[in-house]
Amino acid sequence: TNPPTPPPPPPPPAPPPAGASMDKSAKAPVITIFDHRGCSRQPKEYQGPAANAVEDEMMVKAQSLKISVSEQSAAKLLQENLSSMFGK
Repeated sequence: TNPPTPPPPPPPPAPPPAGASMDKSAKAPVITIFDHRGCSRQPKEYQGPAANAVEDEMMVKAQSLKISVSEQSAAKLLQENLSSMFGK
């Protein structure tokens, strides 16, 4: 006799509804690059230990900031992009 056939695996879970897990905080990454090489200004942005090399004059700062745009600016940008995409 043959061994019993195992049951098929269960179906994968259904995806969440569109927009259900979207981040609605209006935050975006903001990256600032500091390059003080050759500058006489003493860098004050970095507070950690010094490397005693050229790296002490460079830094990358990454933040997650709330981005706010007026409805008027958003509508203007949308119109400009649609115009350039569709030539109207």
